[in-house]
Amino acid sequence: MKVTLDRGFPSVTHGYSRWTPIGVLVDHFTKRGRPLNDNADLPDSNLESKVWEIQKILPGYPGVATPDDRRTCDEAVRRHTFTVADRFLHHVASLEAYLAQHGEGDTRTQAAEAVGQIEMLIDKMQSTPYTFSPFFTFDRVPEDLQLRVLENDENTLRVVGRVEALLAPTLEADTDFDAVLTSVFQLVADLDTQLETRINTIMEFH
Repeated sequence: MKVTLDRGFPSVTHGYSRWTPIGVLVDHFTKRGRPLNDNADLPDSNLESKVWEIQKILPGYPGVATPDDRRTCDEAVRRHTFTVADRFLHHVASLEAYLAQHGEGDTRTQAAEAVGQIEMLIDKMQSTPYTFSPFFTFDRVPEDLQLRVLENDENTLRVVGRVEALLAPTLEADTDFDAVLTSVFQLVADLDTQLETRINTIMEFH
């Protein structure tokens, strides 16, 4: 089993050959996003409503109205997902090590399989086949496409929230490891579904 620390994260904004420092991304992301506060205007369209909902999960999310915003959103959502997925990987790898140490053969085998699936999912996150899609360069894209991408972002972030909830409890000797692994496999499948949906949605625009 190989667990990789400190993986690089490719920026769709700059292409495959450069890397965006997290501080730069956060600074840009925060400045462009609409701040959430008690006095914020209520949304007056389906697109604005969806952006507003996403901002509750990922503050500063600017929406996908402009090419710059689309690149920023794509990178921010993928980076957030990647960060949590990396923690997810280490969590399940630790579970596998614990099960191996305590002689839980069958369950340990399932944990090892889950580690492999998470590693493949992370590898997929690092490869963005839609990098040069006109979705990121055209001044305007159809509103129905914008809405579908926004829905995908929201769904992805909600799955990521479920992953974070799974990571929160401390595993004990009396933990139901079979139930934990069932949840792990379901979360991996759900994240993979969202990633594939995003790739297909963006790449169909040409």
